[in-house]
Amino acid sequence: SELGYDDEVSWNCWMNHWESFSWKQLYTLELTPYLQSLGWDMRSWNAQYSDPPMVRRGKWRDLTVDQQRDATQLCHYKSSYDRLDVSSFGPGYAIAKPSDRFVPWEDVDDTLRAQLQQSMGYTELTWNVLRLAPVEQKGWFEFMYYEKDTATALGLDDASWDCWMNHYDSYGWSDLVRKGHDAHYAGLGWSEEAR
Repeated sequence: SELGYDDEVSWNCWMNHWESFSWKQLYTLELTPYLQSLGWDMRSWNAQYSDPPMVRRGKWRDLTVDQQRDATQLCHYKSSYDRLDVSSFGPGYAIAKPSDRFVPWEDVDDTLRAQLQQSMGYTELTWNVLRLAPVEQKGWFEFMYYEKDTATALGLDDASWDCWMNHYDSYGWSDLVRKGHDAHYAGLGWSEEAR
Protein backbone atom coordinates (compact mmCIF):
# COMPACT_ATOMS: atom_id res chain seq x y z
CA SER A 1 0.00 0.00 0.00
CA GLU A 2 2.98 2.34 0.52
CA LEU A 3 3.61 2.01 -3.24
CA GLY A 4 0.10 3.24 -4.00
CA TYR A 5 -1.63 -0.08 -4.61
CA ASP A 6 -4.69 0.02 -2.39
CA ASP A 7 -5.48 -3.67 -2.58
CA GLU A 8 -4.61 -7.05 -3.99
CA VAL A 9 -6.68 -6.45 -7.13
CA SER A 10 -4.82 -3.31 -8.18
CA TRP A 11 -1.43 -5.02 -7.75
CA ASN A 12 -2.49 -8.16 -9.62
CA CYS A 13 -3.96 -6.11 -12.44
CA TRP A 14 -1.47 -3.27 -12.92
CA MET A 15 1.77 -5.05 -12.04
CA ASN A 16 1.11 -8.72 -12.69
CA HIS A 17 -1.61 -8.39 -15.38
CA TRP A 18 -3.11 -11.55 -13.83
CA GLU A 19 -0.27 -13.66 -15.27
CA SER A 20 0.20 -15.70 -12.08
CA PHE A 21 -3.48 -16.72 -12.02
CA SER A 22 -4.87 -19.91 -13.50
CA TRP A 23 -7.64 -19.85 -16.08
CA LYS A 24 -10.04 -21.21 -13.45
CA GLN A 25 -9.25 -18.35 -11.08
CA LEU A 26 -9.70 -15.81 -13.88
CA TYR A 27 -13.00 -17.40 -14.87
CA THR A 28 -14.21 -16.92 -11.30
CA LEU A 29 -13.13 -13.27 -11.50
CA GLU A 30 -15.02 -12.92 -14.82
CA LEU A 31 -11.87 -11.92 -16.72
CA THR A 32 -11.73 -14.74 -19.26
CA PRO A 33 -13.87 -12.94 -21.91
CA TYR A 34 -11.18 -10.24 -22.16
CA LEU A 35 -8.48 -12.89 -22.51
CA GLN A 36 -10.51 -14.75 -25.13
CA SER A 37 -10.79 -11.53 -27.12
CA LEU A 38 -6.98 -11.51 -27.17
CA GLY A 39 -6.80 -15.09 -28.42
CA TRP A 40 -6.25 -16.93 -25.13
CA ASP A 41 -8.06 -20.08 -24.11
CA MET A 42 -7.58 -22.32 -21.08
CA ARG A 43 -4.87 -24.44 -22.73
CA SER A 44 -2.77 -21.56 -24.04
CA TRP A 45 -3.16 -19.48 -20.85
CA ASN A 46 -2.08 -22.26 -18.52
CA ALA A 47 0.99 -22.82 -20.75
CA GLN A 48 1.43 -19.12 -21.51
CA TYR A 49 5.22 -19.04 -21.57
CA SER A 50 5.46 -21.82 -24.12
CA ASP A 51 2.35 -21.37 -26.26
CA PRO A 52 1.01 -17.79 -26.43
CA PRO A 53 -1.63 -17.05 -29.08
CA MET A 54 -0.44 -15.30 -32.23
CA VAL A 55 -2.09 -12.01 -31.20
CA ARG A 56 0.07 -11.95 -28.03
CA ARG A 57 3.21 -12.23 -30.12
CA GLY A 58 2.25 -9.01 -31.87
CA LYS A 59 2.24 -5.41 -30.72
CA TRP A 60 -0.43 -3.06 -29.37
CA ARG A 61 -0.76 -1.43 -32.80
CA ASP A 62 -1.73 -4.83 -34.27
CA LEU A 63 -4.77 -5.14 -31.99
CA THR A 64 -8.23 -4.09 -33.10
CA VAL A 65 -9.91 -1.27 -31.20
CA ASP A 66 -12.05 -3.85 -29.37
CA GLN A 67 -8.98 -5.91 -28.43
CA GLN A 68 -7.22 -2.79 -27.12
CA ARG A 69 -10.29 -2.00 -25.02
CA ASP A 70 -10.30 -5.55 -23.64
CA ALA A 71 -6.55 -5.37 -22.94
CA THR A 72 -7.15 -2.25 -20.87
CA GLN A 73 -9.60 -4.27 -18.75
CA LEU A 74 -6.54 -6.39 -17.87
CA CYS A 75 -4.64 -3.17 -17.00
CA HIS A 76 -2.55 -3.22 -20.16
CA TYR A 77 -1.67 -0.17 -22.15
CA LYS A 78 0.74 0.17 -25.05
CA SER A 79 3.97 0.03 -23.03
CA SER A 80 3.02 -2.95 -20.89
CA TYR A 81 1.42 -4.87 -23.76
CA ASP A 82 4.48 -4.36 -25.95
CA ARG A 83 6.64 -5.28 -22.95
CA LEU A 84 8.65 -2.09 -23.26
CA ASP A 85 11.06 -1.20 -20.52
CA VAL A 86 8.74 0.91 -18.39
CA SER A 87 11.44 1.23 -15.75
CA SER A 88 13.31 3.54 -18.10
CA PHE A 89 10.39 5.97 -17.87
CA GLY A 90 10.62 6.17 -14.08
CA PRO A 91 12.64 8.83 -12.30
CA GLY A 92 16.25 7.88 -11.66
CA TYR A 93 16.03 4.13 -12.10
CA ALA A 94 16.61 3.01 -15.64
CA ILE A 95 17.95 -0.50 -16.10
CA ALA A 96 16.97 -1.69 -19.54
CA LYS A 97 14.79 -4.77 -19.69
CA PRO A 98 16.62 -7.50 -21.62
CA SER A 99 13.94 -8.12 -24.23
CA ASP A 100 15.76 -11.11 -25.76
CA ARG A 101 15.45 -12.94 -22.43
CA PHE A 102 11.68 -12.64 -22.37
CA VAL A 103 10.81 -14.58 -25.51
CA PRO A 104 9.65 -18.20 -25.73
CA TRP A 105 12.40 -20.83 -25.99
CA GLU A 106 11.30 -21.77 -29.50
CA ASP A 107 11.93 -18.20 -30.67
CA VAL A 108 15.53 -18.10 -29.47
CA ASP A 109 18.14 -18.30 -32.24
CA ASP A 110 19.39 -21.91 -32.60
CA THR A 111 23.04 -20.99 -32.02
CA LEU A 112 22.23 -18.94 -28.92
CA ARG A 113 19.89 -21.67 -27.65
CA ALA A 114 22.71 -24.22 -27.84
CA GLN A 115 25.01 -21.80 -26.00
CA LEU A 116 22.35 -21.23 -23.31
CA GLN A 117 21.98 -24.99 -22.84
CA GLN A 118 25.68 -25.71 -22.71
CA SER A 119 27.05 -22.85 -20.63
CA MET A 120 24.08 -21.89 -18.44
CA GLY A 121 22.14 -25.14 -18.23
CA TYR A 122 18.87 -23.79 -19.60
CA THR A 123 16.20 -26.17 -20.86
CA GLU A 124 12.92 -25.27 -22.51
CA LEU A 125 11.16 -25.49 -19.14
CA THR A 126 13.72 -23.49 -17.14
CA TRP A 127 13.84 -20.82 -19.86
CA ASN A 128 10.08 -20.45 -20.20
CA VAL A 129 9.42 -20.38 -16.44
CA LEU A 130 11.34 -17.50 -14.96
CA ARG A 131 13.42 -18.06 -11.81
CA LEU A 132 13.36 -21.84 -12.27
CA ALA A 133 16.87 -22.14 -13.73
CA PRO A 134 19.59 -22.59 -11.08
CA VAL A 135 21.76 -20.05 -12.94
CA GLU A 136 19.17 -17.36 -12.19
CA GLN A 137 19.90 -17.80 -8.49
CA LYS A 138 23.42 -16.53 -9.11
CA GLY A 139 24.51 -12.91 -9.16
CA TRP A 140 26.74 -11.64 -11.97
CA PHE A 141 29.69 -11.57 -9.60
CA GLU A 142 29.30 -15.36 -9.14
CA PHE A 143 29.46 -16.16 -12.86
CA MET A 144 32.22 -18.04 -14.58
CA TYR A 145 33.63 -16.33 -17.70
CA TYR A 146 31.58 -18.56 -20.05
CA GLU A 147 28.34 -17.67 -18.24
CA LYS A 148 29.17 -13.97 -18.59
CA ASP A 149 29.90 -14.49 -22.30
CA THR A 150 26.52 -16.16 -22.84
CA ALA A 151 24.63 -13.57 -20.81
CA THR A 152 26.39 -10.83 -22.79
CA ALA A 153 25.39 -12.53 -26.07
CA LEU A 154 21.83 -12.34 -24.76
CA GLY A 155 22.19 -8.58 -24.29
CA LEU A 156 22.66 -8.63 -20.53
CA ASP A 157 25.35 -7.01 -18.42
CA ASP A 158 25.98 -7.04 -14.69
CA ALA A 159 23.32 -4.41 -13.92
CA SER A 160 20.55 -5.91 -16.06
CA TRP A 161 21.26 -9.52 -14.96
CA ASP A 162 21.29 -8.68 -11.26
CA CYS A 163 18.13 -6.58 -11.58
CA TRP A 164 15.93 -8.50 -14.03
CA MET A 165 17.11 -12.08 -13.57
CA ASN A 166 18.55 -12.42 -10.06
CA HIS A 167 16.56 -9.59 -8.43
CA TYR A 168 19.60 -9.00 -6.20
CA ASP A 169 18.88 -12.20 -4.29
CA SER A 170 22.62 -12.97 -4.18
CA TYR A 171 23.41 -9.66 -2.50
CA GLY A 172 23.68 -8.89 1.18
CA TRP A 173 22.46 -5.58 2.57
CA SER A 174 25.93 -4.02 2.41
CA ASP A 175 26.08 -4.94 -1.30
CA LEU A 176 22.73 -3.23 -1.87
CA VAL A 177 24.00 -0.13 -0.04
CA ARG A 178 27.18 -0.11 -2.14
CA LYS A 179 25.17 -0.39 -5.36
CA GLY A 180 22.68 2.26 -4.20
CA HIS A 181 19.64 -0.04 -4.15
CA ASP A 182 19.04 -0.14 -0.41
CA ALA A 183 16.51 2.72 -0.56
CA HIS A 184 14.34 0.74 -2.99
CA TYR A 185 14.37 -2.27 -0.68
CA ALA A 186 13.74 -0.09 2.38
CA GLY A 187 10.69 1.33 0.57
CA LEU A 188 9.36 -2.21 0.37
CA GLY A 189 9.89 -2.73 4.10
CA TRP A 190 13.25 -4.51 3.98
CA SER A 191 16.16 -3.65 6.24
CA GLU A 192 19.58 -5.04 7.02
CA GLU A 193 18.01 -7.20 9.72
CA ALA A 194 15.10 -8.36 7.56
CA ARG A 195 17.01 -9.15 4.33
